[in-house]
Amino acid sequence: MTIKKLQKILKEHSIKNWKVKIAPYFERVKDGAILVGGYTAFDHKTIFLTEDILEKNADEIITKLFLHEVAHVIVGKKAKHNYQFRKVAKQIGGYPNHTLAKEVQVVTKQELLEKQEEVLGSQIWNLLVGKNR
Repeated sequence: MTIKKLQKILKEHSIKNWKVKIAPYFERVKDGAILVGGYTAFDHKTIFLTEDILEKNADEIITKLFLHEVAHVIVGKKAKHNYQFRKVAKQIGGYPNHTLAKEVQVVTKQELLEKQEEVLGSQIWNLLVGKNR
């Protein structure tokens, strides 16, 4: 699944001026929680999906997850996961619940730790050899 395909879905639902971005496995969102799957950032008019979602899932599952986030845009920030949100998500073909469906493959805790270790290790290395000065 490409960013262009996801942007096309936004257009199909008459959503303008919103961006789609791919976030690292361990990206922290506004409330400090670790992003798993997708996140709708109303302040930045951006829908985020994580790398692992794109790497580990078929286009059909990615589309359903993305449509879940699109439903957030349609109903607005205050709706969260209420009845109106679930109804719209279902109507447009997205996952209606706030928890990930069982078929969605996400990064495991072990993979997350390895990725964090890899990134932290390279950051420390860059500091030691002066690449971030």
